[in-house]
Amino acid sequence: MTDLSRKTTIAGGLALGLTMAGSAMGQDVTIRWALHPGAEADAVINYFAPKYEEETGVRVIGEILPPNQLRDQMSIEAIGGTGRWDLGYHSPGWFGSFVDHVVDLTPFIEATGFDVDAYPTVTLRQSIRGILL
Repeated sequence: MTDLSRKTTIAGGLALGLTMAGSAMGQDVTIRWALHPGAEADAVINYFAPKYEEETGVRVIGEILPPNQLRDQMSIEAIGGTGRWDLGYHSPGWFGSFVDHVVDLTPFIEATGFDVDAYPTVTLRQSIRGILL
């Protein structure tokens, strides 16, 4: 994944996740996000999350874990379904590990009218078994 598509993916994931949560404005809502360390995670925690909370009141908590711990913990959470995180951002090489735990974003995109046209084609083609990531 190129740096541009990685940044676009993380921004798109945050925008979509936060757009879906936006309908809950005025309620006590928190989105918990598991993050792979790096500039993208830092941007979520230091810029996007505070800005979104300021605009909507929806709190975003990012939890950055070292890569090996993140993979293990995300696997445990996916299998156990404990709800520790609402979103996960991990290495693209791990997609196969989570194929049975991917949520198709298409219904959310359609329900909210989220405009995906702003994203590069490469981002919009990211899918597993036809499920839009």
